[in-house]
Amino acid sequence: MFTRKALRLNNSFAQPRRFILFNMRKEEQNLYTMLKVKTSASHKEIKLAYYKQAKISHPDFLVGATDDEKAAAAEDFKKINKAYEVLCNAISRQAYDIENHIN
Repeated sequence: MFTRKALRLNNSFAQPRRFILFNMRKEEQNLYTMLKVKTSASHKEIKLAYYKQAKISHPDFLVGATDDEKAAAAEDFKKINKAYEVLCNAISRQAYDIENHIN
């Protein structure tokens, strides 16, 4: 189940990067909880949370981990990157909030 929408902002149509935002499945976790920030977080807070989560889940920082643990960490790291790419861009963040009914 994929969705595609155009968002009207400032009397012009803006199409966010659809491969990042609109091809995400609905079953995925909320991007704000993935980065462990509030929905009202500023860009700076989102950036700091991203760096913190990326450092925790990056497979290269898992010393002594098995290949399965590193593969799971790589998947988590990809999800965190996707969350940051959506939330750091004002247009894609607004589109995400509207689509997911986040206040």
